[in-house]
Amino acid sequence: MLDRTGNSSADRVARLVRELLAKRAIDKPVGQDDSLSEIGLSSLDIVNLMLGVETEFAVKIPDWR
Repeated sequence: MLDRTGNSSADRVARLVRELLAKRAIDKPVGQDDSLSEIGLSSLDIVNLMLGVETEFAVKIPDWR
């Protein structure tokens, strides 16, 4: 699905991941099947990614308890 700027959902998530990696001074390409921890994201980064996805897509990801 494309947004009004022509970006797919996957592109939007990849952009969020690249922004988090940039904060850690990591410049790597991000593929759809890449392991987030293997490309350099910490568990805290992954929580921040989840919050970014919630904001980017105006959704609430439920707690996984």
